[in-house]
Amino acid sequence: MILPKTINVLGHQWHIIETDDDSILTSDDNQLLSGQMSSPNHTIYIRRTQMQSDKWTTLFHEIIEVVKQSLQIKIEHDDVCRLETGVYQVLHDNKLKF
Repeated sequence: MILPKTINVLGHQWHIIETDDDSILTSDDNQLLSGQMSSPNHTIYIRRTQMQSDKWTTLFHEIIEVVKQSLQIKIEHDDVCRLETGVYQVLHDNKLKF
């Protein structure tokens, strides 16, 4: 299934853009990323060249990051990765549409 162009997270509309722009998808320590969220412009960037299932897990990951930041939840990045995997598995295995 194709990624949506926008999503609503906690009452705010976020744009979802698929890109291969390494200047956007590079971490502070110069690692290439699968996705990145930008709070100032409410945009989630997803690496275009990923497999479709990876795009979805990346989107789930970035949504969790948005919620984490917005609600000031203190969890480690490894925990966000675990949540992303768990959410994807539940939705996929139960054939929930996404």
